[in-house]
Amino acid sequence: MNVKLQTIKYILLDALAAALAWFSLFTYRKLYIEHAPIEFNPNFFYALLLIPVFWISLYVLLGLYADIYRRHRLKELGQIISVSGLGVIVLFFAFILDDQIYNYKNYYESVLVLFVSHFFFTFLFRITLTSQTVKRVHSGKIGFKTLILGGNDRALAMYEEILHLEKSPGFKFIGFVKVNGVDNV
Repeated sequence: MNVKLQTIKYILLDALAAALAWFSLFTYRKLYIEHAPIEFNPNFFYALLLIPVFWISLYVLLGLYADIYRRHRLKELGQIISVSGLGVIVLFFAFILDDQIYNYKNYYESVLVLFVSHFFFTFLFRITLTSQTVKRVHSGKIGFKTLILGGNDRALAMYEEILHLEKSPGFKFIGFVKVNGVDNV
């Protein structure tokens, strides 16, 4: 298990997702709100570098890169929805609120486009990585060191039952721990 490599994959794909979402917002605003040609000025490129740093920092603060091999798809969905909402609100007040608009509907459109595009790209990339990891856990390629407390026949039966499951729950048994000094395994 190479945790650092897997974490780097998540970080790079999160940065790409953030950049794509910001590009989507920029393009949408130019075409549908400002009705102006798309011109990539230096501020656009600064934002394209800083916005991913913001998102990655937020993910680090909220612990989304901790226990990278113990992620679940449903947990991923819930976390991405809530973190996307939080991050979009922060970006709205930091970068979008002071923009010149024609009516307040444009604010709602901008927030919605940023939220949907950020959620879509982030979820697409993260669910792909998480699904690959889950498959590796279920196939037994990735596992977590596990001790069984007890050394009697029930502990041995549980060990055998887990070993013969169709899908591995991810346990890599390293031994039994005797309880009360009377166990016999």
